[in-house]
Order: sequence, then structure tokens, then C-alpha cells
Amino acid sequence: MFLSDQANTVAQRLVDHARTVDDAWQIPALEAAVLHQLVVSSRRRLLLEIGVSYGFSTLHLAHAAGLTGGYVHAIEASEKKFQAATASLTEAGVINRVFLHLGAAQDVVPSLRPDGRFDFLFIDAVKAECFEYLEAAWPLLNHEDCLIVTDNTTTHADELDDFCRHLRSLPEVMCSTTLDIGNGFELSVLGNAGAREAD
Repeated sequence: MFLSDQANTVAQRLVDHARTVDDAWQIPALEAAVLHQLVVSSRRRLLLEIGVSYGFSTLHLAHAAGLTGGYVHAIEASEKKFQAATASLTEAGVINRVFLHLGAAQDVVPSLRPDGRFDFLFIDAVKAECFEYLEAAWPLLNHEDCLIVTDNTTTHADELDDFCRHLRSLPEVMCSTTLDIGNGFELSVLGNAGAREAD
């Protein structure tokens, strides 16, 4: 088990909760585990998440950030979900690794003042707005060392094909590919993010 007992208990409760509501829209447990490992193994320290929902993915990202000495800026548009996620992350013991922001990502992201440039971006919100999310986040990303993960590229392929093609066309993106894990996600590597050396 890669999560702490405290965090794992909350994560399982969120999995159970997702089965009882129709608006959880959270990533599968396997995908959450892969994202956790991706953050830890590549030593990501300043993470941006667009789309928190009830906090399942945020919990995993925050736990991983705790292992790397990092932090997550996480944005959620729904006040109900924002409040629920805040409670869950607090209960899981990872709230000290999260800056939660309420509002539309297009408005919130430009107002962020992170301590450095983001080296990890996770996009899991309204698919039709992904271009807007990327445009808002782009000036805040470390173009020499950043991973971008876009969720639902398998389950919502028709909606995200153009966005994935756009990512692959950017000169700053060394490589970008869809991984058929969970909902399917596009993993895009900016600069030398794939070759980060141990500190």
C-alpha cells in the first residue's frame, strides 16, 4: 500500500461514495496509483490540478507531493465539491500539501502566484474547455521540465482528439502519447522532464 493508513481509509471511502452519486467523475484507483508513482518517481514538486471533484485524485497527488517535498494547487468550480474535498483532504492528513482554490480555472489560474513554475499539470475538468485551461496555465509551467497529464483521452476520445493533437504539435513538447490506463490519459513531456536526475 503506497498511501498512509489514514489517507487510504479516506480514499476507499471516496471510492465507495463515487458508486452512490452521479457527479463524482473521479479517476479509477489504478490511474490514481499510476499518477502517484509518476509524481514520486519523477520528483515533481509543484503541481497544478484542474478539476478536483470530491478530492480522490487530489488526495493521491497531495500524498505524492508530501513524499517529494512538494505542493499541489488544486482548482474546483463546484462549491459543494470544494467543501467536500476540503473535508476529505483534511481527514486524510494531506491538506498541508494542498492549496485549494474555488472557481473557474480560466479565472483562477492567472491569479495564482506559485513559488516557482509548475512541473506537473493534471487536467480533468470540462473537456470542451481544455484549450482554455492550457492557455491559462501555459505561462506558469516550467517549459524545460514539466509533465502534463490530460484525463479521459480514451473514454472521451472524440472530445479530446483535437486537444491531444494540439499538445503533440507544440514545439516545447518533446513527446506526447495516450496511455490506456483507467480512463486513458495523454502524457505530455515538456523539455527534459523525462530525464530529471536525482538530487
